Amino acid sequence: MLALVAGISWLVSNRLTESIYQSRLVVAQLKSLDDMKEDIEQGLADLLAYTGGDNEGITGLRGNIDEVATEIAGAEDRFVKVSSANAVQNDVYESVIALTPTVDGFTAMLAALEKTEAGVDRRAFAYDQVVPAIAHLRDSVNSMQDIMGARKQAVEDQITSLIARSEIVQLGTNIAAMVGALVMALVFGQLLSRPIVAAARSVNRLVEDDYQSEIEDTHRRDEVGAIARNLADLRQRLDQAKSIELKNQQENERRVELFHVLSASMADLKSGDMNQRIPAGDWTDLGESYEMLCIDFNDLAGALGELVQELSVSSSAVGQNAQGLSTMSDEMSRRAETQAATLEESAAALEQLSASVQSAAEQAQAADEQAAEGRRRAEQGGGVMQEAMQAMTSIAESSENISKIITVIDDIAFQTSLLALNAGVEAARAGEAGRGFAVVASEVRSLAHLAAKSANDIKGLVTNSSKQVEDGERLVQATSETLAQIVESVTSVSERVSSIAASATEQASGLREINIGVSQLDKVTQENAAMVQETNSASQKMTDEASRLSNLLQRFAGSGDAQQEVA
Repeated sequence: MLALVAGISWLVSNRLTESIYQSRLVVAQLKSLDDMKEDIEQGLADLLAYTGGDNEGITGLRGNIDEVATEIAGAEDRFVKVSSANAVQNDVYESVIALTPTVDGFTAMLAALEKTEAGVDRRAFAYDQVVPAIAHLRDSVNSMQDIMGARKQAVEDQITSLIARSEIVQLGTNIAAMVGALVMALVFGQLLSRPIVAAARSVNRLVEDDYQSEIEDTHRRDEVGAIARNLADLRQRLDQAKSIELKNQQENERRVELFHVLSASMADLKSGDMNQRIPAGDWTDLGESYEMLCIDFNDLAGALGELVQELSVSSSAVGQNAQGLSTMSDEMSRRAETQAATLEESAAALEQLSASVQSAAEQAQAADEQAAEGRRRAEQGGGVMQEAMQAMTSIAESSENISKIITVIDDIAFQTSLLALNAGVEAARAGEAGRGFAVVASEVRSLAHLAAKSANDIKGLVTNSSKQVEDGERLVQATSETLAQIVESVTSVSERVSSIAASATEQASGLREINIGVSQLDKVTQENAAMVQETNSASQKMTDEASRLSNLLQRFAGSGDAQQEVA
């Protein structure tokens, strides 16, 4: 069906393609005729232009006639020698070739037209000779155009008909193929599903543990037969597995029974009955491993009985040793307490001695610090005295400078007084006009006199201050020497106090180390006493545990003889 559909589609497509190609050739042929008609009409227009006086028109006319001649020369390739036989146009080709004499005659006519005079003669010659020839060409080409137009329309109608017919053919073919495929799918589906349904029934029987029913279609040589044979093999294996499962179930029941017997024997063993045993020969059907399990249990019960007897003997010995250890721990604890009390008293006395030495060292250190402070302050006092002497010297120099300045001020006051006197003389000479200036001169002279008096007073004060500064400088020098002596004495005392403080510090450090050692010894003694107490408690607990162990061992059967022998 697929091949049929493909063949029909190819035929339809081939015919449609051939018709389209024929249409393209017919269009090209019609276009050639259109070009010839266009050249003829343009030639007619050029002729009219030439007769109207345009000399270039004759050149255009010749060009158009040459193009028509070229189209006629290629007519055979366009109308006869084509690839499609349906596109061969022999009649049109003959009509085109028949125009050759008319086209060739234009050469002589155009030459004669050029020789005629412009005007009426040229126009008359053109209408009599050239225009009829051009009209003949145009009419011929129009006839051929009508023929080719009709043929072109026929080809287009054929293409349209083929397209519509191909759609119907392809649609019908596809529908027929779909119907046929559906019918075949139903038929083959029914044929294929029948053995699959039989195989499904066989699988359901296997699921329901029916291993006796026969499997169908095992004789087939296709995939269904392979499935049926595999199902038959699976049925056989499942039947064997079911038999093995029944056997394993019976063996599991025997194993559970053995475990129940083993559990009961272990419960009696836990209760203290060391005489429990399991006969190994009763369980040989389970295999060698389970028989060895019974033998191992019997050996374990015997070993536990022997262990209980040995533990009974050992518990008695542990009780006796624990009692002796408890007695020794009591004696050691009493001695450790006495030693700790004595060492504690020694540590307290040594602590008091260390505190006294430490206090003395601290006092010596304080005295050393005070002596150093005194020396430092004495040295600071000497520095202050030195600075005071420098200040006195500076004050003396400043006093001399002030004296010089006062001398200069005194000279200035004297000069000012002279100037004021001269100004008064000049003002007196000026008479009434210099009276005001005389008053000013008098005031200036008074001020100069006052300045001179003040300068003398300041000079006296500065002289007195200089004497006092010299006395102070002498006293400061004496004080500085005295402070230097004091510094030497304080330095000597400070060095001795430092030596005493260093010795006291070393003694305090030694006593501190001794005190630390005694404290550590006291701590160790206390810890030893505590450990002795703990040892005593452990000994007492060991005695109690030995008694409890003996009581526990008496619960187990078979241990009474061992206890009597130990007693």
